[in-house]
Amino acid sequence: MRKGLGSTLAFIRLALSDGADKARELAVGSELHAELMEVADLVDETNAFSTITVGDMAPSNVLLGPRGPVFIDLEYCGVRNAFYDAMYWHCIYPFSPDTADQMDLAYSDGLYAAGIRLPEGQFLSTMHLFLSHRLFWTLSWDMEAPFKEDRDVVSGVSMRTTICGYLREYIRFTAAVPQVDHPQLLSVATRLKARLSQLWPEAATTD
Repeated sequence: MRKGLGSTLAFIRLALSDGADKARELAVGSELHAELMEVADLVDETNAFSTITVGDMAPSNVLLGPRGPVFIDLEYCGVRNAFYDAMYWHCIYPFSPDTADQMDLAYSDGLYAAGIRLPEGQFLSTMHLFLSHRLFWTLSWDMEAPFKEDRDVVSGVSMRTTICGYLREYIRFTAAVPQVDHPQLLSVATRLKARLSQLWPEAATTD
């Protein structure tokens, strides 16, 4: 996310700024900027949860074979925190909240069976860290284009719908986290959701 941090802040300013004070609030050196930098640093840390990750866990990259799942399209494969792949069911594919929550439970049970016993609060906060990273990194993708014209990210799924969906799921998931480590990110996500719902009503589904 460091690489796209300038574009991320530019997207947020474009959506939210209505004067010089707002622009300064969302600028480099602001609390928001500091939280984004911290998230990027934490995500890049090597720790006990580092493992080989697929890096792109879109459903189209997971085949079900007779011996279990087979992963394809390993372009983004690399050593990262295991939660990098796990956060995908919250923000890459539009699973229902119930399905995403059930997948969290299955993942937690899988960790437990492997001898990794995470307290619920730590599980939620770690997942939330990677959701934060993914959401705000996504906002660096060609940031001006969605304001001019919508386009498909993949066939049948528009960029505006994707952004609104990420924001909606991020806010929903954050409500379950016992302690939010980056409150500015939540505040900005909430404001973005409200503002983009006005700008793109066709992309903002009812909660």
